[in-house]
Amino acid sequence: MLSRRETFFTLSMCLAVFASGCSSDGGNGGAGSVPEKVIELNILGTAYLGQFSWEPANEAFSSALSLRGGDPILLNNLGITRVQQNRLDEAVDLFEQALAADPAFPWAHYNLGLLAKNDGDFAGAVGHFQTVAAYDPDDLHAQYNLGGILARLDRADEGEAAFRNALAKNPTHVSTLYALGQFLMQNGRQEEGIELIQRSEEIRTRHGGDTIGIAYGEQGPYAIAIDYPGNVLAAPPPIDVRYETGASIDSDPDGAWSLGPVDGHAALIVAAGGTLHTLTAATGELDAPPGTIRALVAGDLDNDGTVDLVALVGDGSVLIPYHRIGDNGWATDGFSGTGGIQGETAAIVAVDKDHDGDLDLFWCGETGCAFAVNDGSANFEVDGSDAFGFSTGRLSAPIQVGFSDIDNDRDIDLLVADAGEVRLLTNQRDGTFSSIGPDRGLGTAAGGGPLAIVDLNKDGAMDLVLSGPDGLRWLENTRGRFGPAEVLAADGNGEFTITDIDNDGFLDLVFSTGQGISVLHNRGTGAWERRDDLFANAGPGDSPLASWDADGDGDHDLAVRASDGIVTLWTNQGGNANQSITVTAEGIGDNRFAIGAKVDVLSGALRQKFEWTRPVPLVVGLGGRDTVQSVRILWPSGVLQDEVNLAAAEIAAIQQLDRKGTSCPLLYAWRDGEWRFVTDFLGGAAIGYQKAPGVFSTPDTDEYIVIAQGLSTDDGWLKLRLNNQLEEVIWFDQVELIVVDHPTGSQVFPNERLMPAPPWPQFKLYASNEVRLVVSARSVETGTDVTERLRENERVTVDDFALKPYKGYAETHTLELDLGPFGEGQRIVLLLDGWIDYADSSANVAARQAGASLVPPRLTVADGSGRWLEAADRMGFPAGLPKTMSVELTGLFPSTDHRIRIETNMRIYWDRARVMIGGEDLPLDVRRIAVASADLRAGGFPQPTSPDGRKPFTYDPERVAAYSGWKAHVGAYTGFGEVAPLLRHIDDAFVTTRSGDEIELRFAAPPPPAPGFERTYLLFADGFGKDMDPNSAAATNLGPLPFHGMPYYPYDAEVIPPDRPRIDQPPPRYVHPAEDGLPGVLPQVLAARVDTP
Repeated sequence: MLSRRETFFTLSMCLAVFASGCSSDGGNGGAGSVPEKVIELNILGTAYLGQFSWEPANEAFSSALSLRGGDPILLNNLGITRVQQNRLDEAVDLFEQALAADPAFPWAHYNLGLLAKNDGDFAGAVGHFQTVAAYDPDDLHAQYNLGGILARLDRADEGEAAFRNALAKNPTHVSTLYALGQFLMQNGRQEEGIELIQRSEEIRTRHGGDTIGIAYGEQGPYAIAIDYPGNVLAAPPPIDVRYETGASIDSDPDGAWSLGPVDGHAALIVAAGGTLHTLTAATGELDAPPGTIRALVAGDLDNDGTVDLVALVGDGSVLIPYHRIGDNGWATDGFSGTGGIQGETAAIVAVDKDHDGDLDLFWCGETGCAFAVNDGSANFEVDGSDAFGFSTGRLSAPIQVGFSDIDNDRDIDLLVADAGEVRLLTNQRDGTFSSIGPDRGLGTAAGGGPLAIVDLNKDGAMDLVLSGPDGLRWLENTRGRFGPAEVLAADGNGEFTITDIDNDGFLDLVFSTGQGISVLHNRGTGAWERRDDLFANAGPGDSPLASWDADGDGDHDLAVRASDGIVTLWTNQGGNANQSITVTAEGIGDNRFAIGAKVDVLSGALRQKFEWTRPVPLVVGLGGRDTVQSVRILWPSGVLQDEVNLAAAEIAAIQQLDRKGTSCPLLYAWRDGEWRFVTDFLGGAAIGYQKAPGVFSTPDTDEYIVIAQGLSTDDGWLKLRLNNQLEEVIWFDQVELIVVDHPTGSQVFPNERLMPAPPWPQFKLYASNEVRLVVSARSVETGTDVTERLRENERVTVDDFALKPYKGYAETHTLELDLGPFGEGQRIVLLLDGWIDYADSSANVAARQAGASLVPPRLTVADGSGRWLEAADRMGFPAGLPKTMSVELTGLFPSTDHRIRIETNMRIYWDRARVMIGGEDLPLDVRRIAVASADLRAGGFPQPTSPDGRKPFTYDPERVAAYSGWKAHVGAYTGFGEVAPLLRHIDDAFVTTRSGDEIELRFAAPPPPAPGFERTYLLFADGFGKDMDPNSAAATNLGPLPFHGMPYYPYDAEVIPPDRPRIDQPPPRYVHPAEDGLPGVLPQVLAARVDTP
């Protein structure tokens, strides 16, 4: 397939050819520019297509065409929309109009080929696909389609060659393996054909596999609506900007520096001798560690909201790390080890390398690199890079380190640059990194020198800018690979910085020429204007050091260091005549200043992407735009958050949402003429959940859920709804309705609770006429009497325990219950209502680094003489949102002292405590009813509600959002429609659901209970779930697919899944990797917040 650079170039050429035959575009820029309103409408249309909203997409593309008639991109996109609306004749006409505007336009050829193929016109289709294949020899989908068509035209050799060309692009492509296997069998080559079909089935069973479908987004990139390339948007007309010199500070000529807040203002911090100088609109000083500072970085190391400093100190020997926590002095006692790195030249960054919510440190000197891993409290374990999977060898000045998600796969990659090369270290998600620079266009081929990581061309990928003997160079990032360097300024061989001098939303380059400082002013559409006048007073040897809003006036100022080390602030005068928005972020589950977060800012057609690398605000230029439709933050932990409809010139202070995608599906019941929320379920069914580094959970795949308050019939049916509303895949294998008729006045509960590990509780029912509250209850650590809190299930929980900084963790807390009197030999069942705030994989990794681990509830009983005896270390805990768990205590008490203690450090909130006594002999009539019908459909995202604003939330079935910011695992999901046959047996033939899916279940209502009996309903559900936490296993793809009895997850190649039964079901839906690198297609596209005009 074409690289993004090649695609953008081709699209730009198409646009240029189109524009050359048209009138002026209204002064929006150069020959390749497109009016901004057209770009905005096209963004909107593609967003609506991604949401399967055909009519709004039709309106957006039609409006764009009214402004720019004959544009092949718009004609093609509208044609795709008409295909989805089944207006096929109109679609053909639109594609043909696109070809009339540009006869080589491959997107129109591909879509006409699909339509001809589907109409049985194979002779007509083949020419279109051959055109696409010639244009883009690497496109698998064109080769796949050619293979099938040529085979139908009795051009067997050509058809086989096309199929094999497709397999060469992806040897595990399920559809191509199957199609080629069928082709070979039809042509008498049974053995190889059967082998290929079996391989396709094995891949489908194990991983889901890549396939070609029939719905939008499933037929290849040329069948998806096209965005305009970023370089077609022109910058607005320039405004008058000048720089004035202001405050200055002393510095060593090559003194280390960093940016960070000082006294509430973003400041430059520069080393000078034994002092640290600070520079904003004013100047100041901080104390410095002893010795020569070789590198300096600011960051909140202990997540207390205050920025700390780290310095590497050395005089040619081993670099010693010092830190300054808050206003405390400099110290080394927070570091265990030094890493053994030596050199007079060094560089350091603070970054959450393992996505566990705290900042680690990475530094390099002349002899190599080291990591300091944070335990969350600013205590660091230091080791050389060999312990993390790589070695850089010796490095030569200048040395620079950086981090970015280069391949857009949601984890932090590292870059190390020196005089000779750029090393790219990709995150392996197991604590190690792998050096892949030469394979990605870097290494010595890219050269070395000062480095910046930035999206320079607005395509959503982080590019590289380098300077050195070969000049100031740009290396474009195309899906994690870098193209050849493009020289932007031959004399840009020194320091440089990237800024937006005039707040127009287009990033500019300020660079040292050796004789002074010059600017490359970004004019959009790939054009640069050189400005030597802005820093005309800069002298030889002057170098730009850093750019930030030093005086708080909404534009970018610049620090310049002279050859003698003096650093001067040059304040921007006039840049704020254009609009800007200042963005700050506060992490809750992530590090406090959002270091490592990706930030997308959308204002009209202007899209900008940043990565937060320093603890200072982002000042984002907007040109003349006065509204920001969306600021989207992808936090390091994977939480995706949109803040919408923000006004320019304001400070957007964004606090991270507490909405990690590690929960459970929701259950709704039809009762008294409406849907009512019950609870969540399958909390123990998670796979890939990391309990500790390298230790993964075993799933408890089934659960019995009491449907409190019962069910009402609707035309002879009992109805339930299952909603998957969070960022996870849920595989449902079986559901049954359990109907329990029991004597009137008695109560029934299943033997249900969540255990930390097998063996799991076996199904049984507890029933009794005697269920009573405990006599008393107290919190042992605080001595608080909590009896009243546990009398009613009314959201007044036992919560008098301190929380640890890791999600799901608390200080140890112990609940003491007096169960009251009961007779010897009676069956005793403890009924505890409560809920749990789960820990996630990233929290477990962070906790282990600090020496903490979860301790599930531990049960002890009083022995009657003042001591406590271990009774059951496998008591279990409530699974998710509020529900009742049962623990049989029969025979555990050695005396008439019936007190128990429950001790844990999990965030468990007990709400009610009761005791069930006796009841073994009660008659129970238990029936299991198979599901009669199950309608899988798009159900949306029920909104959380709370009567008091606190957790736990319930989810209102009447307040449902159509879209959400959740991502989706890549792979094949069950198609919408009737799926009941998949839910009648535990057989690993799943209903595979993504966020926003819902299943409405119908069960045949049984006759009413016999006189003297009442009824309790339970839902039995079996399945698996997987979240997208960066520290969970296989967190971005559906595969490997789970199965009952698998020995571990993710399982290796030697583990062979059982054959899954083939059951009739709707055609699958597919989620492919998104262009912006997020794991799956977003149900809420960034542009979709904009209303169609």
